[in-house]
Amino acid sequence: MKSRISNIAFSIGGMRQGFTNVDVNVADGVACVKAAGPLSLVAGSDSPLDRETTLSADQAERLCEAVLGVGVLSWEPSYECWTVLDGEQWQLSIQFEDGRRFESGGRNEYPEAFDDLLAVFQEFGLVNGE
Repeated sequence: MKSRISNIAFSIGGMRQGFTNVDVNVADGVACVKAAGPLSLVAGSDSPLDRETTLSADQAERLCEAVLGVGVLSWEPSYECWTVLDGEQWQLSIQFEDGRRFESGGRNEYPEAFDDLLAVFQEFGLVNGE
């Protein structure tokens, strides 16, 4: 039996643009979602994001499967590019019902399929998109 996700926390941003935060808490099959951020993650869009919503059991399951489907569990714990001093930081944390936790983050460096993770969050309306 595979362990189910109980929480997904994602943050991305920097000093100049501020941070966008997504927090997904899954309990009893539904997901309570909070998403907030001053700026869009998509270039050219400056609309603010501030949202609280509940996803149905089906939507919660699809979101969790989509996040895992990107392959995030194979990502390294840290991605760093020290040649850029003023840039963007990001953090992803996934908590499972059995107590296991996965974390990955970075500064100005990203794993393969990072854009796919952003696309999943955009599909569910949790980050701004064009």
